[in-house]
Amino acid sequence: MLFHKAIRRGILCFCLLGGMMESALGQDLVVDGGTTNITSSTNYVNTYIGSNSTASNNLLNVLGSGVVLSNSADVYVGYSGSSNSLVISNEGSVVSKDGIIGLNRTSSNNIVTVTGTNSAWTNTGVLSIGYAGSSNSLVISAGGSVENQFFGVIGSQLQSSNNIVTVTGTGSIWTNGSDLFVGN
Repeated sequence: MLFHKAIRRGILCFCLLGGMMESALGQDLVVDGGTTNITSSTNYVNTYIGSNSTASNNLLNVLGSGVVLSNSADVYVGYSGSSNSLVISNEGSVVSKDGIIGLNRTSSNNIVTVTGTNSAWTNTGVLSIGYAGSSNSLVISAGGSVENQFFGVIGSQLQSSNNIVTVTGTGSIWTNGSDLFVGN
């Protein structure tokens, strides 16, 4: 087994790459080893897709009617890694506090796709596309929906550039509960 030592929010933990990470707060989902499909409802503290700078080209699919990936904290697509993807489709849904696509400077070309009627990503906090990373994207299509109850940010830090959000197709929507900052 290959383990990776990590510190998340001041908690030292050991995680099995491509599996689960235990912390004092509960279990995190870490997708660092290829493709993971969520086809039944499940609960985690955080979800990390591409948790370190060498974790690239990973994919998390959340698909199927009534399938919910519920996080009591955050979802990171490209925490430090590049070219990672989250796809929410076929009436699947993801719930989290905050959603971050491209957290660190090394996080580029990460993408979240929410596609199809009743496919949804709901954040009870904020949504950031390209916090410090560049060329990250959010695509909402074919009736998919994304909601953040607080503000949304596209390109938060000085070095983050070329981040994009695309909303296309009948019924597709991105709802911000507060302000939307572009190039903050």
